[in-house]
Amino acid sequence: MTDELSVAHRLAGLFKGSYEEAGGELVVLTGWDRVRIRVDSAGQVVCRMTTAPLSGSSEEAIAGASGHPGDVVGPDRKAVARSGRGPGPVTSVGFRLAGDPGLGLFLLRSGGWALADAVPALREAVAAARGPACGSLWLRPGEFTTPEGYPGLALIHT
Repeated sequence: MTDELSVAHRLAGLFKGSYEEAGGELVVLTGWDRVRIRVDSAGQVVCRMTTAPLSGSSEEAIAGASGHPGDVVGPDRKAVARSGRGPGPVTSVGFRLAGDPGLGLFLLRSGGWALADAVPALREAVAAARGPACGSLWLRPGEFTTPEGYPGLALIHT
């Protein structure tokens, strides 16, 4: 999503798609499930723990010595976060599109524990690249069961 018409137009051209307005923003629609990206520095991969994941709240928990989410609430961290008694992760990855890096910086935000757990390894890999690290951002269908036991379907970024 973007609020800039020029960005939506360039994205639609790059990915052979179209764009439409939804909720005051422009949404680019394509048939692609994979996008080549580049992450310019390890500083663009950040995970913080907060009591209000993805809400934009500034009320954050203090991470453990390593800054890793597992240090914050121990082995039952997911259950503690779901119960509202502890923080959950908010991971942000700033990236550029490999096909048009001049288009600007994009941001992937996730409240998923798997991405949060991968942050240390991802930061190491980006730092080891000694320059922009290239990769793919892609979606795959996934099935899950809610904490209440209901089945669900989702598109999972990997």
